[in-house]
Amino acid sequence: MSILLCRLHLFFLNMSNFYMKNLLVIGCIVISFTYTHAQQKEQFQFDHKAIYEVTYLVDSLDQDSEKQEMTELLIGDGTSLFRSFQKASDDSSYRAYIRNKVITMSEPVVIPIGEISAFNYQVLKDFSSGQTKVYDEYTGGSLGILKEIAYYFEPQEAMSDWALKEDTATINGHLCQRADIEFGGRIWTAWFSPEMAAYSDGPYKFRGLPGLIFRVHDAKKTWDFELVDFSKIDTLISINFKEDLSFKETSKEDIFKNRRDFQKNQVEINEAAGTDYGDSKKDVKKKLEEYILHDNNWIELYH
Repeated sequence: MSILLCRLHLFFLNMSNFYMKNLLVIGCIVISFTYTHAQQKEQFQFDHKAIYEVTYLVDSLDQDSEKQEMTELLIGDGTSLFRSFQKASDDSSYRAYIRNKVITMSEPVVIPIGEISAFNYQVLKDFSSGQTKVYDEYTGGSLGILKEIAYYFEPQEAMSDWALKEDTATINGHLCQRADIEFGGRIWTAWFSPEMAAYSDGPYKFRGLPGLIFRVHDAKKTWDFELVDFSKIDTLISINFKEDLSFKETSKEDIFKNRRDFQKNQVEINEAAGTDYGDSKKDVKKKLEEYILHDNNWIELYH
């Protein structure tokens, strides 16, 4: 009887150890997942803001397709965030909604089929590690409707091959020097101010020059970022703050490829979601094809 009791004791002891080990493993997995998930939801303190007006052509061959967008570069201690005013506004509106559960009604906006925001991304630069991280989503969806957002890392060497020139120009009262770089399928010219050497940064992904970039444009000037204001701020910004938002690491090439595929298949995607085009389907598809044909001047040429 005592032998049986000893064996039972050992059995339950072994089972207890087995469950404890597995609980520890499960706990580590949960902690690891929670940490990874939480890492995407970050807060940053910024003390300076540079505002850039962006002028660009949707169709590189049509001057009438010109558009403007206001963007901001928020600069902190070793970190910067670049995004459009519209992106910042959309996120702020969604934050207000989840705080107050109040929907602000606005005039309906008619978006042509195939049109996707050219500024739905956020570029986060970490100067201590040299890492540039880009959050983007190929459908152009806003934070309020997204369940998953993709991100990718821009290689540090992408912005390390600047060719400094002797050319100078005065922009907004600051003496600026020229630098050229090949990036994203284009030749870009940047004008930076050595007087502002403390800010080795600029709009979009541009960085790495000995001074703040006041203007940067491609060779054909179909994309042009120009500094219109630089000021001190004291702002705490949260990004990716939506609860239960999942994250998927991808590549820049896949973002652009998926975006174009999404455009091309938008009629079928809308039908799968319940849209009934009826007899107008053929005309809608023709308009979509025409739009895509003229939507040929994305900021990086990967399509």
